[in-house]
Amino acid sequence: MSREEKYHDAIRLIWRNLPGQPSTFSACVRDCGSYGARGGGVCLECAKKDLSVLVGEDFVNEYVQNIRDLRSLEEDMLEIILHP
Repeated sequence: MSREEKYHDAIRLIWRNLPGQPSTFSACVRDCGSYGARGGGVCLECAKKDLSVLVGEDFVNEYVQNIRDLRSLEEDMLEIILHP
């Protein structure tokens, strides 16, 4: 897998593990001990490590926090729709 493919794969896994709706999680397929893997795949921490190797930990931490902030905004907007 090329570096670009690894980058896109890690990004996809991070988004997958930060869903906007309730979801189920299970053991990480990499046997890291985490039970935070969505859909029986790779957990968020392993996906973050994959991306950190490519772009550095600071970028990854900021990226994950931005996704969490976006998910929070999505929840706020949904509240406006559900309870005008």
